[in-house]
Amino acid sequence: MIIFRKIILLFSSTVFIIFSRADGQEDCKPGPPGCPPRKIFYDDFSNGFDPNKWLKVHRTWGSARDGSYTNGGVVFDNIDFDDDTNKVVLKAHGNFYTGDVMGVERGPNNSIVRKNTGVRTGAAIASRDYFGAGSYEVRMKVAGDLGVCTAIWTFFYSDEGYYDGVPITNHEIDIELPGRPAEGLADIGFDKALMNTWVSEGDYHTGYTQLDQFMNDGLFHTWRFDWHTGTGDDVSDSDSDPRVDFYVDGKLYTTNRDYVPFIAGRLWLGAWFPNRWAGTADFDTSQMEVDYVSFTPFEDEMYECPEESYPTYGFAPDTDFSMPGDDPVECSSVPTSTPSAAPSSGPSENTANGCYQAVGDKFSLFRKDGVEISKACRWLARRSEGRISKICAETRSGEFGRAQDICRVTCGTCPNGCGEINEKKFYLKANKKSGAPIYKNCAWLQNLDNSNRVKRICGETPPTGKKSASSVCKVTCDMCEN
Repeated sequence: MIIFRKIILLFSSTVFIIFSRADGQEDCKPGPPGCPPRKIFYDDFSNGFDPNKWLKVHRTWGSARDGSYTNGGVVFDNIDFDDDTNKVVLKAHGNFYTGDVMGVERGPNNSIVRKNTGVRTGAAIASRDYFGAGSYEVRMKVAGDLGVCTAIWTFFYSDEGYYDGVPITNHEIDIELPGRPAEGLADIGFDKALMNTWVSEGDYHTGYTQLDQFMNDGLFHTWRFDWHTGTGDDVSDSDSDPRVDFYVDGKLYTTNRDYVPFIAGRLWLGAWFPNRWAGTADFDTSQMEVDYVSFTPFEDEMYECPEESYPTYGFAPDTDFSMPGDDPVECSSVPTSTPSAAPSSGPSENTANGCYQAVGDKFSLFRKDGVEISKACRWLARRSEGRISKICAETRSGEFGRAQDICRVTCGTCPNGCGEINEKKFYLKANKKSGAPIYKNCAWLQNLDNSNRVKRICGETPPTGKKSASSVCKVTCDMCEN
């Protein structure tokens, strides 16, 4: 743990003060239920590129499904560090690139494989930690050529329940350059930016934003957004003002109040190649430079911290996910206020009438050669019915236990055959402002302190095609037979 002296950090017009404690641990505040404590994050890269803080992204997105446009994704080879200036350099290779760094594409079983060309290939990094409501600030120099998008964004993705009709959760806040004044591909330029918010792949707000000057001027500029989720005891019922305020060099340019995320995500920085909306990449090489990154949490605002579907997918092959940044940091003087809704590593909890299951709970699986490995209940649920039956019938216990004892809902071994999966989602209500559907999972319902509210939610009938709490969270809603 780094020991902080009293430090004053001056970012734009905002001053943040960190005080050291006698035990060497910086002050922090408890997070919302199920979330780690709120802590200030700051990295000026004065100690180089720190793998305890950052992940190197190695994956692809943004190509057209019909093959009419392709890119080479973002690759770890294009991430560099300038020792002379202490800046992270994210390289971007355009249409005229003929060098040795090849791009990537998806291979069999969603693997990441190399292409035979390096054109339209960028670079990106992502924070190890997940951050919630707060002020995010990045001082950077944009990649100044049309065709490549310089971006700052938070990102959380979950497809849990997708095959049961639950929409994909895609919580995201973006700053992207170059921008344009409206839909379409006209008047693309660096005197505009896109300042966006997303809560699903179909529910988002694009903020077409006119800036005061062209930002591909070769200078560093300070980009910031303040993410407010609200201060109510439930994110969706907050009586405050959920919004995202976007700033450039200290000036407020726009505020988004539609489709405001309420789930913590990683912070990503990158230069990548979209399908035409950033222009045509008729250049050899370009680069984005990052001077510092900071995050200051808002103390009283509420958000959620569920598990992502694929938290380790799409990063450099040698990434060590056991490093400290992946584990929640606890404040030694601040106890957690309620039990976490995140998956546990032990067996599912059981009641007399049913049982609970978390998708991250692990069981022992024995390969044909007898070697024991561990798998999660999420993995088991996605197998064929025949494979599930075979695995659930395994009698060997092993280090993690039998699937039939750990993944009881999937294996059908709950008392009375009644159980619920903590991460399964149900329809709660429609957003009062946008009308967008709001979904919650069973863990959220389990953690509500108000029994009357639980009873009310369990008794509600959702719109046609939506799943009710009582059909998804049968144990919590007391739907199991005695």
